[in-house]
Amino acid sequence: MVLTWLLACGPDAPVSDSPVEGVDVDPVVLATRASVDLRGVRPSAEEYARVDAGEVDTLLAEWLEDPRFGDQVGSVYADVLLTRADAFLTTGDAYGLDAEAPFIQAVGRQPVEMVAEIARGDLPWTEAVTGDWTMADETLASVWPLERDGDGAGWQRARWTDARPAAGILATNGLYWRFPSTESNANRGRASQVARAFLCTDYASRLIPFDRSVDLSDEEAVRAALAENPSCVTCHSALDPLAASLFGFWYRFDENPWEAARYHHDREVLWADYLDTAPAFYGTPITGFAELGPAIAADPRFPGCAVETVYRALLARPIEVEDTDALVRHRDAFIADDARFRALYRSILADPAYAEAPAHLASPDQLASMVEGLTGYRLSRDGWDLLRTDTLGYRLLAGGLDGVDATARVTLPTPTLLLVQERLAEAAASHGVDTGRLGSTAMPTAATVAPVVRAVTGERWDDATLASFLSLADGLPPRDAWVVLVAALLRDPAFLSY
Repeated sequence: MVLTWLLACGPDAPVSDSPVEGVDVDPVVLATRASVDLRGVRPSAEEYARVDAGEVDTLLAEWLEDPRFGDQVGSVYADVLLTRADAFLTTGDAYGLDAEAPFIQAVGRQPVEMVAEIARGDLPWTEAVTGDWTMADETLASVWPLERDGDGAGWQRARWTDARPAAGILATNGLYWRFPSTESNANRGRASQVARAFLCTDYASRLIPFDRSVDLSDEEAVRAALAENPSCVTCHSALDPLAASLFGFWYRFDENPWEAARYHHDREVLWADYLDTAPAFYGTPITGFAELGPAIAADPRFPGCAVETVYRALLARPIEVEDTDALVRHRDAFIADDARFRALYRSILADPAYAEAPAHLASPDQLASMVEGLTGYRLSRDGWDLLRTDTLGYRLLAGGLDGVDATARVTLPTPTLLLVQERLAEAAASHGVDTGRLGSTAMPTAATVAPVVRAVTGERWDDATLASFLSLADGLPPRDAWVVLVAALLRDPAFLSY
């Protein structure tokens, strides 16, 4: 699809000259939004110059092929999968690992890295539930039954060696370690998460008329109600058969590192002990976990859910009835290209609703990647990525979610977010200047500051504004002057939104 409606009309053309009837498109704002959504960074000063020259279409085509695209799709699904928690069933110490941070972060990232790899490799989304591979870094490969495709550092494709069925993300330890199960719950919470993430069927949000006559302290009474009480059967008639397919991940001793690392084929039959229903997928019997992924992949809700997930994330608002036609259009484009994310993003980027969406807060992931893209600085300590953790970091303070205590990001700036931004800006400015990413050894001037202003804000300031800005650094030596100016730009409230 050629995004002709996105073509800028030149640096001096009025915004109202947009090729889309009834839609005003500011090419700078649009390019900034697309760059952050596709790459996690703002356009460079050189790229903004290309925007001014009317090359938005060309830039979007290039950015869709950027290897960082996969990370941005993964970040969208991190907010859905909710696996990047700070604590799991067992610890790195139980495996004899010296450092806890790499292990904990890797466990939670495994499902997210699969999403990123699917998007980066332009693979069909069905790989998420049917793929015979997973992702692993060197830490996971050293303690879990995994064989990676290579021996180098970082995340690579890998294969499970415990003969677990091919089920993509559904077969990852990271998913079930984040969502463990008690005996009475019998995998229902896990099944609910699978339905929510991949089918957009959220059992927890359903309004159910609760029968107060059920004695919740009586286990047998509860079990009978789940099978017979109309208030319970509404959900459990579909949820319980789905839960019945997940007993290969049933851990008798959660904190046993060997137990929790492996798939247990012999336990697939335990549904008979804990549930009163055999494995099935919304009324269609399945033999067990091996058939769950294909059943999900064949469900019409599966591609539709992916479209809703991405559309909601890119527009940063809830889906409304008025979006129905657009969602159908994007779903058709998605399916027509074998359910590949680049086709879906290309379709949404060409939607006037995307251009008209108001500026919204960057996520902690995006704030971190935008700052790193400009300065090369990543806020970390003792192996922890501090904007992705709360153990030593600031994820919740920066408006993020941990998937446990907070399952949705904030949508408005908060005092703690501004404080995190301030500290991040100060540290990143020093790093960026000292490494030569921003600034120089000479005293900043209007000519040398203007490209930095453009890269950070997307704006072109006139001489008077530049002169006023430079006055912030009056009397300082060159290095300190650059640090003050860069930090001030990174602290701009507008930098938090895009």
